Amino acid sequence: MESYELENALSAPPAQQGLSKWQSPLIVGPAALDILGRRVMIEDYIVHQPAQKAAIIEILMRHAGRVM
Repeated sequence: MESYELENALSAPPAQQGLSKWQSPLIVGPAALDILGRRVMIEDYIVHQPAQKAAIIEILMRHAGRVM
């Protein structure tokens, strides 16, 4: 994503965000995880993750607010 797309993505509701281009976004607070693409977006940053780290992030996001 370009920086102007990120700014628009952060201010729009999830359905209108650039996240709609993602395969399967999981959104918790300011973080969004593209499960199939293994990308994490937090604020202005998109970080590609290896499969194992993405799986751990997914588990933690699906159980947000719980002690794991």
